[in-house]
Order: sequence, then structure tokens, then C-alpha cells
Amino acid sequence: MERTKVTTEEDTEFIKAFDALVAESVAQRSSELTKIPAPDIPVPVHLRKNKLPSTTTINVSQSDGDDEGENNVKKPETVNFVVMLKKNNKPQ
Repeated sequence: MERTKVTTEEDTEFIKAFDALVAESVAQRSSELTKIPAPDIPVPVHLRKNKLPSTTTINVSQSDGDDEGENNVKKPETVNFVVMLKKNNKPQ
């Protein structure tokens, strides 16, 4: 027994309407801008000049190897930073 595909008028109308619906949906979605959600991490507004116990200071010495006879005053350079973490491993 061989199967034959019989298309009716209703089938062709459905296919045309479905194709139009898909084309409209694709056109509408392509014109939309995809917005990437920004992480909701609070940034500290106040920055103090004094040292906080939760901050770390990194000392970097800049020496080019010419230490003979020069009055080198080593001024450590510091880099202040704040580590920002997510709470409870929830996606932002």
C-alpha cells in the first residue's frame, strides 16, 4: 500500500496563514532590540581617604637598578580597590 498525500483547500489556507504569521513574527522580533540586563550591584558612594580594614594596599617600587650615589626616596604607590560580590549566588 502506498500512501498518497491529499491536500485540501483548508490545508493550503492554513499553510498560507501560518507562513504569514511566522513571517510577521520574525519581522517583529528582528526589529526589537535585545536588552542585556545590567547587574544590580550597589556601588559604595562614599570613599574615605583613611585606610579601612577591609581594603588592601599594594606597594610597588619603581627602581631601575641605579641605586649608586643617588638620594633615592622610595614612595610606595598604592592602588585602592573594592571587591564586589553577588549575594547568595543569585543571578543578577
